[in-house]
Amino acid sequence: MLKAGDRVRSAPGEFSEVFFFGHRDPESWHTFVRITTIRGSVLALSEEHLLYIQDSVARVLVPARNVITGMEVVEFSGKASRIDRIERVMMQGLFNPHTYSGTIMVNGILASCFNTVVPPGVGQALLAPERLLYRMGSRLLGGWFDTNTPSCVQRVGSAVRLVGEKIWTSDKRSNPLLD
Repeated sequence: MLKAGDRVRSAPGEFSEVFFFGHRDPESWHTFVRITTIRGSVLALSEEHLLYIQDSVARVLVPARNVITGMEVVEFSGKASRIDRIERVMMQGLFNPHTYSGTIMVNGILASCFNTVVPPGVGQALLAPERLLYRMGSRLLGGWFDTNTPSCVQRVGSAVRLVGEKIWTSDKRSNPLLD
């Protein structure tokens, strides 16, 4: 099972170390968006999780709930691959590893380590103390976001979510794919 300290592919040709988990719960059941590309790559992620979509100009982050058939994801090779099928499925386990780079390749598809709760730039800034302490051999948050999250952390998470939604909503105007 993936753990802090593991190095994972974070982009085509790049690796990054996992330093934190936003979720690591192998027991719970959740609804996921399962995306299959024409090349057969399959990725299941929560509706709020962000993944990279290749449009005609650049790679843009899109919540999984807004992905549609025909869009193109970035695969292991660095090339775009068209999404052939999208399904909503119930699956066991909820994992959200965070890498130093903020990106991760899962089953050959490039995704962000972030979701719509907090914009990625804000999330990277909020996790800066954890990254720094992790590099120094310590942890600030440790496994707080694993299963049985303390209620005080859940309340802080709810507050951050509300602020993040305000920031994300104002930020969406510049990217119509996020609507």
